[in-house]
Amino acid sequence: TVLKMILLEQDPRNHAILHTLYAAGLRVSELCDLRWRHVIHRADGVQLDIMSGKGDKQRHVLLGESSWIVLSVLREGAPDDLFVFQSRQEVSREGYYKGTRLDATTIFRIVREAAKKAGVTNWKDVSPHWLRHCHGSHAIDRQAPLTVVRDTLGHSNISVTNEYAKARPDQSSS
Repeated sequence: TVLKMILLEQDPRNHAILHTLYAAGLRVSELCDLRWRHVIHRADGVQLDIMSGKGDKQRHVLLGESSWIVLSVLREGAPDDLFVFQSRQEVSREGYYKGTRLDATTIFRIVREAAKKAGVTNWKDVSPHWLRHCHGSHAIDRQAPLTVVRDTLGHSNISVTNEYAKARPDQSSS
């Protein structure tokens, strides 16, 4: 379902929003506050330097090369201090958006519209935080160590991360 939401989004900015929320497991406030200086291209992909939405702690989230490709489409010469996710109010002579940073309400709308387009039956319940939960659950399902998931999501306590490891209604040990 998450992959369908991301793949069906044709708008490059909105595609990058969905991709980044899920791939990095970000809180909506962390996504809104992301500036180009926090996006570091590395040989193996991209590093996001995230200032936590809770507690003002910094963490580093490593993503693959596909994430760099998705994000770099938006850069178009934008200065390091500019927010990654901009409104479309004005385009500079250099070709990048120079509107205001997107707010949480706009991100919620983008996520819900993507869920509706992807045929999610309870699309009104889908939120940026839902994508964060999907990231955590999918990472644990793929055998990622709880400590790595905890650090990626910026949880202060492993017990919060452990909630993602609970049995699903369609699972059994038999």
